[in-house]
Amino acid sequence: MERSTVSLVHPLRKRKRNRRRRPRQRRKGCARSGRYSSLCDLSGSCVVEKVGVRAVKTVVRREAKDLGWRADEIGDLVGGPCFRGQQKHWVPKPPRPSLKPFDYDPYKLVDGPFSPDVDVSYSSELRVDGASPPSRKAAGVIAPITTQRLDLDKLVSLDREGLLTDILDVIRDERCFLKALRDDASCDLRKPSMSRSTSRHMLEHLPSLVSYGVFREVAPSTPKVILPAFTVTKKSGGLRLVCDGRKLNRIMRPPPKMLLPPLHDVINRFLSSNFVIHCDARSWFYQFPLAPSVQKYFGSRLSAARGEHKTVTLQSMCMGWSWAPAIAQRSAMVLLPPSEGVCWVDNFFCVGNTAEEVQRNYANFLQRCHAVGAELHWDDEGAGKPVSTFDALGIFFDLEEKRYRMSDDWVRKLVSCDELKCVRSGRCTARQWYRVFGCIVWYYFVTNAKLCYLLDAMSFLRRMASKLGYGELGWDVEIQVPPSVLRNVETAIGSIATNAWVSKPSCSRTVTAWSDASFDQWAAVLDIDPPRLSQGLFTDMWAPAHIFIKEVGAALEAIQLCARHCAGSVVQLMVDNLAAVHAIRRGHSSNFAANLLLLNMYETAAQAGLQIEVEWVPTHLQVADKYTRGVVHPAAEQGVYFVPRRRECITSFRNHARTGRFSRVGAQPLQPCRQ
Repeated sequence: MERSTVSLVHPLRKRKRNRRRRPRQRRKGCARSGRYSSLCDLSGSCVVEKVGVRAVKTVVRREAKDLGWRADEIGDLVGGPCFRGQQKHWVPKPPRPSLKPFDYDPYKLVDGPFSPDVDVSYSSELRVDGASPPSRKAAGVIAPITTQRLDLDKLVSLDREGLLTDILDVIRDERCFLKALRDDASCDLRKPSMSRSTSRHMLEHLPSLVSYGVFREVAPSTPKVILPAFTVTKKSGGLRLVCDGRKLNRIMRPPPKMLLPPLHDVINRFLSSNFVIHCDARSWFYQFPLAPSVQKYFGSRLSAARGEHKTVTLQSMCMGWSWAPAIAQRSAMVLLPPSEGVCWVDNFFCVGNTAEEVQRNYANFLQRCHAVGAELHWDDEGAGKPVSTFDALGIFFDLEEKRYRMSDDWVRKLVSCDELKCVRSGRCTARQWYRVFGCIVWYYFVTNAKLCYLLDAMSFLRRMASKLGYGELGWDVEIQVPPSVLRNVETAIGSIATNAWVSKPSCSRTVTAWSDASFDQWAAVLDIDPPRLSQGLFTDMWAPAHIFIKEVGAALEAIQLCARHCAGSVVQLMVDNLAAVHAIRRGHSSNFAANLLLLNMYETAAQAGLQIEVEWVPTHLQVADKYTRGVVHPAAEQGVYFVPRRRECITSFRNHARTGRFSRVGAQPLQPCRQ
């Protein structure tokens, strides 16, 4: 009988037999031990020899991520020659060679090769030494969060329009939540990686978040999905908790429509009323409780800078979840129906033509809030009063004069921001440029201004977007802004600094215009008494142009026809090309030639006092369609479009687009097309 023996050899010693077969297991554990947890400890060759290349890469990735390095920079760092066995010492990878400058060609209308001499070269230096980016740890304390939770059953009972049907059950029942998951979501519900899902610098905020009822400590094996959590600074002071719900959003089906009203519909609703009472909910998203069976899908793992970590689950809804905005907006519309006011997520506006009407709507709103347990920023004793001038959504409204403009705080912050100073100097990063130009786009959108007036800036934006999309340009890479683009920026900033009032134009007369284009013909019909018609041929220079450009050109001719015969009217423009409809409605396009046509169109409308309202119409109902297919009207105003696209004609083209109409060369009658 054999005698059993007990091995006294350390378990790690047994791996020496398989050292050639699996040499990386021991090195991987050494990196996890934290023995070489600093980048400065990796400068010696003995570290690479003892630990191994893979372990050093793990530590470098972790440390660089804590310092705030981007993913592409970390990849360039660990992919350098120092980790390929070419050298033993850890040294940074040299900067990448400078990329090609922008092929900035805004004047290339169709296919003509033309590029102005614009210096937009940039440097591409990798941030491996010198000043490192700031830490992601935000100093401060969590801003107070309400402990009030909604009664979801009573909220559903108040729903008369079916806004909350099936959507609120997702946070009330686990079976409904599982139905909202994608069919292939089961493979993503495995146990998450501890090192990649840990939220650093968040453990110090855990006591306050537990007292507010946001987090609940659970066992490490409880959560099925781990959501990273971090904090950002609020403009009112304190820190705001943010949960990154992208991992959960990837495994869930698309949420229902949010039903957020368009901004200009909200503005028109305010301007059509005389009084408004404004209030907002306190921590609106956190007032929606999660069922205990659903909380395990909203887990998080918090830790300090090093060492201790704890696992928690959310007890209320977070803002990073893709379904949260739809639930919040639809619930707000139940508390304040559209007949009594306007809801904008957690902002409530009770409107009315008289003070008594708006107070009645506000009393009904408060009654519903008390029924479901919603908490506002004030109680019944501090109820708001009807006002005719107020600031909401970053816009200041004057209901007595029926006008609005951007709030003074928003304008002051933009004009005095550091990003604008860098852009004005001509050398800035892509991130700074996008921040400044994004504010300009928002101002133009709110005030109904047209971005086609910023021709060079829009073309420069398109080229930058292409470079960023293909990875040829980094967000923090310094670029040189062309002088023509800077002139556009100064023009826009001057308009923003003026902050003029915007009023809804009033036109008593409404006319209908129809425009259409084919391969070689265009036509515009004005429905007045007697009807007016304009038609003509495209020149040879228009032959290679896309049909979208030709449709916009035909629409321009229709506006010019209205300016000659019915100035000061509202023009309902009917176009059968959907892309042209969107471009005319927005007032800008990604195509430089289309922006030139739109610029001429809106300048003509402004001089004639026209208000353009474009609508799409199917081709079989397009009145002007037959006049682009060989039918010649004897009383039509004949003409030929002249839009040069060659280099020697660019200056003439821009002068025509900026100062007047496009030239009508000759008066060639249309010939009937062969059947």
